[in-house]
Amino acid sequence: MCGPKLAIADSARGFRKAAGEVWPTMREGAQDRTLLAELPNNQKPKAKRSLQEIWMAETKADAEAAFAAFIESYRVRYEKAAE
Repeated sequence: MCGPKLAIADSARGFRKAAGEVWPTMREGAQDRTLLAELPNNQKPKAKRSLQEIWMAETKADAEAAFAAFIESYRVRYEKAAE
């Protein structure tokens, strides 16, 4: 059976639990609020917009580009958030 490699859910605990049971090899992405907690308050609005660009991307290529841009923006000063 083929299933997703990654699932991202906000606070939908029921979905996360069910998805893990149905697709045990699937990884779960970090939640926005967990990632944003690693940033100072003055960086959070910009970071939140950057994260939205990833999950709202129309194509996989656009999502990957937005992801790379996020990592590039935060990797040096906020390594833990970029992880």
